[in-house]
Amino acid sequence: MGGIHHISDPEGDIRIPAIAPELVSEIVIHTKMLIEQIDRTYLVDSNLVFIVLEELPSYLHGNKLAQDIARVIQSRVQTYLWELR
Repeated sequence: MGGIHHISDPEGDIRIPAIAPELVSEIVIHTKMLIEQIDRTYLVDSNLVFIVLEELPSYLHGNKLAQDIARVIQSRVQTYLWELR
């Protein structure tokens, strides 16, 4: 064991610790078991995620209170949902 694997990513290199070869098959078996147990999937509307991501920095930088950000997000989401109809 030992070493680090580097994977190139548009946002920067990802460093992954090397895995001992004897553990790889065990990890694969457990991963397959987890996948087989999945009984539902969820779809996420990326527009809703973007609304939150656009408003969140104001709170994180201390410019607005959480309650104010929550009201803005709620208003924008409601408007978006009405526009979908």
